[in-house]
Amino acid sequence: MKKVAIIVAAGLIVVVAAVLVFRHGGSKSGTSNSTNQPTSNSNTCPTPPANTISYCNSAFNTLTVASGTSVTFKNDSNSEVQIDSDPHPVHTDDTELNIGLLQPGQSKTVTLTKTGAFGIHNHLMPSERGSITIQ
Repeated sequence: MKKVAIIVAAGLIVVVAAVLVFRHGGSKSGTSNSTNQPTSNSNTCPTPPANTISYCNSAFNTLTVASGTSVTFKNDSNSEVQIDSDPHPVHTDDTELNIGLLQPGQSKTVTLTKTGAFGIHNHLMPSERGSITIQ
């Protein structure tokens, strides 16, 4: 009788483990991988074109450009972003970098002239930061 109980208990453990793996193993971020989600929810960000700062997956790429260059700021995420220069909340390091609110997929192009290395951030989530160097 003990052998039957051990076999049943072992089988139950295997079933519980399989359920846990199925429910939590398919997504490292803990979110659903439902097929009806838009493809823009992907964890991969597009490679930004030249002279573009992209906001994607709560982060910005870095960029170095010459003074007088037109730079495009693009929201490649699924939520709005408000791009502003450091420091938060006054945004005074380089006012040319105070881009403002961009909806998903929206972009804005500005010509940058002030030289230096500057931090930018998402004013809506100030811990999301990036940088640009203008030479």
